[in-house]
Amino acid sequence: MNHPLVINSNGVDTKSIDYEYLLKKGIEYIQQLSGNNWTDYNYHDPGITILEQLCYALTDLGYRTNFSIVDLLLTKRDQFDLEKNNLLHG
Repeated sequence: MNHPLVINSNGVDTKSIDYEYLLKKGIEYIQQLSGNNWTDYNYHDPGITILEQLCYALTDLGYRTNFSIVDLLLTKRDQFDLEKNNLLHG
């Protein structure tokens, strides 16, 4: 039986793939922890640039964790050859 190809939103943690949410929460944590020592939260600040890169990496990881293990580890699912088409070393 063929199943229709749809994007299933059940069980997906949307906070882990929401870049704006992660950036906002990161800035809130920085403001709480730094107090009056860090007052510039604009995009030209190097600390905010590092936070942006971290948020991008977290959204990428959050996106990839919703894949099945087969999709993550095999390059060619239709040609299943564990020696040649996997992403792990033998």
